[in-house]
Amino acid sequence: MSITHVPRQYMINAVTTAIYPRKHRVVYPALGLAQEALELAEAISDYEEAEANSPFDTARLAELNAHILSELGDCAWYAANIAHDLDVPYDEITWTPATELGPGDSGKEFEATLAALGKVAGLVKKGMRDHDNPGYRITELMAALSHSFEFMDYLAVVCGSTLDDVLRMNVEKLSGRAARGTLGGDGENR
Repeated sequence: MSITHVPRQYMINAVTTAIYPRKHRVVYPALGLAQEALELAEAISDYEEAEANSPFDTARLAELNAHILSELGDCAWYAANIAHDLDVPYDEITWTPATELGPGDSGKEFEATLAALGKVAGLVKKGMRDHDNPGYRITELMAALSHSFEFMDYLAVVCGSTLDDVLRMNVEKLSGRAARGTLGGDGENR
């Protein structure tokens, strides 16, 4: 099995579009990751509901699937910025590509992705609470970040895409926002 890592160019793009104050390093992206994990859960729930109630509305299902992939990209952005803020080199966040993993327990990939993302935020919180240092548990944080990317990769494949495509779409979205001066604010379409 091969091992992959967060692409260097994605880390550069994620960092250059980060506009939060440096005094909030690690903590801001950890809070953002928790929020995006919730938005990902909502997108997954919307998809599952539509699939159960309107399985033949392929246009709606495709739209909801694209929304899941967009939320995955947002989660990846926050995870990449946590790694950067902790001075973790991009090539130290590694995982086995989803295309090399065997079939999973259908439906569990959603839960596993959300659990991995939540663990990152929880470790930052505990580091702040217990040691006033969000990177106190750096070894565990690196492992949690790797698991997060592994499960995001797997979820992307389940959704008919790849993590590389998710990261590319995320860069395109953020580059467009940067060009329009709309990196701050709310909403998907800004």
